[in-house]
Amino acid sequence: MRSACIITMHCPLNYGAILQTYALQTYLESLGLNVRVIDYRPEYAVCDQHLMYVGSEKYKNNFFSRWAYRFLKAPSKIARIRKFGRFAKNELHLTPVYETYEEICEAHLNADFFFCGSDQIWNIVSGSHKDPSYFLDFVPAGKKRISYAASGNLPVSDEVRNITFPMINKIDCISMREDSTIATIQPFINKHIVHVCDPVFLLKDGEWRELYKKHSSFKPTEKYVLVYPMGNGEENTMDHAFKCAKQMNLPLYRISASIRKDGRVDKQFNVTPYDFLVLIDNAECIVTNSFHGTSFSIILQKQFWTCEAEGSNQRIVSILSKAGLLKRMIDKNRIIDYSEKCNFEQAAQKLKEHISRSKAFIQSSINE
Repeated sequence: MRSACIITMHCPLNYGAILQTYALQTYLESLGLNVRVIDYRPEYAVCDQHLMYVGSEKYKNNFFSRWAYRFLKAPSKIARIRKFGRFAKNELHLTPVYETYEEICEAHLNADFFFCGSDQIWNIVSGSHKDPSYFLDFVPAGKKRISYAASGNLPVSDEVRNITFPMINKIDCISMREDSTIATIQPFINKHIVHVCDPVFLLKDGEWRELYKKHSSFKPTEKYVLVYPMGNGEENTMDHAFKCAKQMNLPLYRISASIRKDGRVDKQFNVTPYDFLVLIDNAECIVTNSFHGTSFSIILQKQFWTCEAEGSNQRIVSILSKAGLLKRMIDKNRIIDYSEKCNFEQAAQKLKEHISRSKAFIQSSINE
């Protein structure tokens, strides 16, 4: 049996990161490959999981505020690490843990195909754009290197030109997730970059439902609006979610590990990746500024609204455009009727070709 290794951003405590890893692994297995996920955990990707980590600038400079922050965050953080660890243990075929590029090189991993991608592996914000691990530099000669739906913020700076582009040019088959990034960097890459979908779209809605039903007995007992806010756009997303819930006369549920309470939220959940899917699949409407929150709303055909989010708009606009659902993006100056329905039949038809091309890219990459 032919084999493959995947290296991706699977280790952040982020639903999209771990679910896209599962999706790529599962799809490659459906092609008859024996698949392992390289359990690469560089410090810059997992530093916020340490109990001593203080993320907020306003708490860092004072001894008492630092320790209060750590004390209050610890129970939620520990619970989240356990929830994601359970999913990884159940669903991902992981190698031993490697913390540095040198450790991966020393492991002499063997496979017929090596995949890098998807979620945010080439990003100047995290520094992953300089990490040779995420460009498969450790792969021995004669083995095929493939990027699938690689994603990241790559402005054409001197650093990116001198460090990142030469590593991309060593990859045999190159695909990326955002069409706008492809347009920016293609002039500097000596192979054609194929535009493909995020791995979560490689699986059908029934496959995602089957996944969560295997391990979750959680079932909401009432209708609700769901909000999944992230990062800098959280407050704007919360505002629209509250308005949506009020217009629909439904309680507001929130997915968040935050210890901060919001009086507008009726129930808040720090859930497993399985129950993340449950909450999306049972919602009457979803309001989010997350790429994967948007993506799973489309896959599971749930009514949704997507808010602008700094650093995420590029990838969200890309998938909404492909699905013909750009009107679901809320800009700051637009008055919204939250009861307006999505045309999922049309969206499915538009995405069908994109998904088919993405699968064809993988199949041709391993069969050439």
